[in-house]
Amino acid sequence: VVAGLAEKSPWPIEYDVEPVRGIPFARNRSVRMAGDVDFVAFIDDDEVADPLWLDELLAAQRDYGAGIVHGPVINRYEPGTPEWYIKSGVVEQKRFATGSSPRWVCTNNALVRSSLLMRLEGPFHESFALSGGSDVDLFKRLRAMGARNAWADEAVVEELIPTSRATFGWVLRRQFRIGSALTMISKRLDGRIWPFTCIALGVLHICYGGITLPAGLIFGRAGMVKPVARIARGVGMIAGVFGLRHDEYKKTHGK
Repeated sequence: VVAGLAEKSPWPIEYDVEPVRGIPFARNRSVRMAGDVDFVAFIDDDEVADPLWLDELLAAQRDYGAGIVHGPVINRYEPGTPEWYIKSGVVEQKRFATGSSPRWVCTNNALVRSSLLMRLEGPFHESFALSGGSDVDLFKRLRAMGARNAWADEAVVEELIPTSRATFGWVLRRQFRIGSALTMISKRLDGRIWPFTCIALGVLHICYGGITLPAGLIFGRAGMVKPVARIARGVGMIAGVFGLRHDEYKKTHGK
């Protein structure tokens, strides 16, 4: 397929195989393959980009002079997805005004100045091989070094959510994983205070989820998902302090 496209494309198209399993290994190989370029764009393998995706990312980079530009991910659900899962909004991602600088940046929709990536070893850290979180870790490190990020709300990609993820158990495991991954990131970036910070934030998540859960129960299963997910994230942050984590990406979802 790639060879056929490469014959018709005015630009070189290449692919490679990363023999070591794990998200950061594949991302690092991709960065190395990009070579001497101005920018590297990232998208996930279960997403489809709008035809003007790259144009909008580059336009925002030009307008705001940011080294990191990222945009929205719109969910599309497989037929047969439970209604409570869709209504809960637990996997819906926030959108922001173009030009703003949200706290979180992920590689599911991002453009990064190549010179920033070259400043970091890896640049994605291999300790996040199957747990996820290597992208959040990378962008937090870049922001700590002074890199600026800008949101491009018109640079849209769509993500297909498989029905295998539309379960209460998956939501809880994912939130636990996110919590433990955030603790791993804090351990690498926040010095000696990281255990206390993570335990405190974990307790806050658990308390907030517990307080909002009764109100959520009024709306049935759809209303209780987010509060319980918040509790699971808090438990994950505390568990991460003691070295416990969930390697979510040992299992592949979708077709």
